[in-house]
Amino acid sequence: MIMLLSHCVVTGQDYHTRSNRALKFYDLGKRDYDLLFLDRAEKNLKLALEEDDGFYEAHVIMGQLYSDRGEWDKAVEHYRKAISIDSLYHIPALYSLGRAEMRTGDYMKAKIHLEAYLSQTMTTSRLRTEAEKLIANCLFALSFPQSVFRTDPVSIGDSVNTSLDEYWPSITGDGLELIFTREVKRAAGYGRDRQEDFYISRWNNAGYWGTAHNAGAPLNTAGNEGAQSIAADGRSMYFTACDRNDGYGRCDIYYSVFDVSRWSPGSNIGPPVNTVYWESQPSISPNGRMLFFVSNRPGGMGGMDIWYSVRGSDGQWRKPVNPGKIINTAGDEFSPFIYFDGRTLYFSSNGKESFGGHDIYTTILKPDSSWTEPVNLGPEVNTPADETGLVIEPSGKRAFFSSIHDPQKGKDIFYIDLPERIRPEPVSYFRGSVVDKINDKPLKATYELTDLTGGTGVISAETDSRGGFL
Repeated sequence: MIMLLSHCVVTGQDYHTRSNRALKFYDLGKRDYDLLFLDRAEKNLKLALEEDDGFYEAHVIMGQLYSDRGEWDKAVEHYRKAISIDSLYHIPALYSLGRAEMRTGDYMKAKIHLEAYLSQTMTTSRLRTEAEKLIANCLFALSFPQSVFRTDPVSIGDSVNTSLDEYWPSITGDGLELIFTREVKRAAGYGRDRQEDFYISRWNNAGYWGTAHNAGAPLNTAGNEGAQSIAADGRSMYFTACDRNDGYGRCDIYYSVFDVSRWSPGSNIGPPVNTVYWESQPSISPNGRMLFFVSNRPGGMGGMDIWYSVRGSDGQWRKPVNPGKIINTAGDEFSPFIYFDGRTLYFSSNGKESFGGHDIYTTILKPDSSWTEPVNLGPEVNTPADETGLVIEPSGKRAFFSSIHDPQKGKDIFYIDLPERIRPEPVSYFRGSVVDKINDKPLKATYELTDLTGGTGVISAETDSRGGFL
């Protein structure tokens, strides 16, 4: 039923209220919202609605405010209230409600309201395109039985997660060491009060992750280090740093090596990987010969794209390659993760069919260097929220990622046990050392692992100073 309320005219503007006090708080809240003072805007708009809960415009602005914050349940509440007051006064509210309902996982109602928006004449081509895309996503989500939707993920524990933000997990080839990014308090005198550092936790014999410790200087600095990828052997790392004196652009990719007791200072890997554009979120292949990363450099499909560079026999990184439309879209692709088999790539995208925001997809590198059609990992992994930064341990059974489940604790690291349907093949690892035959002292040496079935090299690397390798 469409209910049209009479409006009163105030300074030339029609409003759905007769309360001057409600209008006063609304004007304050609208001004605060326009100036991006969201907390103050929320307070004043709540006061307006306390004076008159039928104030249509206040509900719409509250819906917009909560959408901006990603508080989709609250956005749905206010958009629904607005439409119950006057369903056709502001046609885009139907679109906004459908979009918010989709982000809460209410796909059926989202589809209904998005179709209602498309049935109107007073629409825009941009929102019509967006509504059609969201309806397609609703139909995609509704094609899965409810029984397979993901259950709540499990926190990896208080030894890693704190009241601070923890995110971007990465794991070594033996599955025993976890390196992640934590946002910590910055030392006085450095401007912004927060910065990002690397922390390390090891799996212990008791069956849980040990207390995480700071990776320390000189790897960690007073600036930000994050979005790291640790090599399979745990002895080198690629990571992102921004606004450094040796940077080529806003954010660049850096390299660090661990030897005996500490990580080396981060070294900018330079061109052709780093440019004046934005490069971030590296993922190094197990053999160390392919580096995947995210960039907005020219030559992409639009927005942020996934690129990769191949290391030549001379140890230098070659000109990066964009894998094209098979992976990248007109939207944004983020957080590539090349699995330990060296050919299964996971990434996040908002340009393909999804359950809401960014979803995780997987594609496989074929022998001819092309990629299989990416597959959405489905509701066992993806949700109406954004999924990014997923990594999978070498067994293929468990995936790690970061998410906000308790706003009081911020971002934490969680895991889910993958159903067999979407598990990659398990990968084995070997550990050893090279020693002098005569005196049994460790030797620095180069070693190579070769696939005898195809005669191709799987990994080529050097031992550490103690002669060890993974």
